[in-house]
Amino acid sequence: MYQSFSAREPVEYILCPYLLKEFRNRWFLFGSKATNLQLYNLALDRIVSVEPSEVPFRENPDFDPEHFFDDVVGVSKNINNTPRKIIFWANREQSKYIQTKPIHPSQKIIQENKEDGSCTFSINVVINFDVLRLHVVRTRHSDSSATECQRIHAGQIEASGEHV
Repeated sequence: MYQSFSAREPVEYILCPYLLKEFRNRWFLFGSKATNLQLYNLALDRIVSVEPSEVPFRENPDFDPEHFFDDVVGVSKNINNTPRKIIFWANREQSKYIQTKPIHPSQKIIQENKEDGSCTFSINVVINFDVLRLHVVRTRHSDSSATECQRIHAGQIEASGEHV
């Protein structure tokens, strides 16, 4: 039984578990529903109960745990999600931090402004809650606007890259 933060009642799943993954001090169980192999990402602290099942384990042929998270910031991703190129600007202070602690392994510096120390970066990732959260936190100290964040959320980032 699993109860998300938004659910009023727990939901019962028969899940074929594949792996555990930690992100930001919370553990997640990845597995597929036994009936249709739909992939689920369940936070361990919201699992209400676990019971053994006689339903045989089924492997999801589309789930590759070794590479599933290659294009993700965080843990939220569906099997069919594709990465997008995100281009973003950071001021001098943020640029130093972002250069020494990259947001994602795909991160590249596109342009560095020698006068004010700001940089334009790109990352190639799946758009998810964690990318949006990073953007909202970052926009408190940059010239990006809430409107731009809403455009990301609306899924209007082009594969070729849109400035955020």
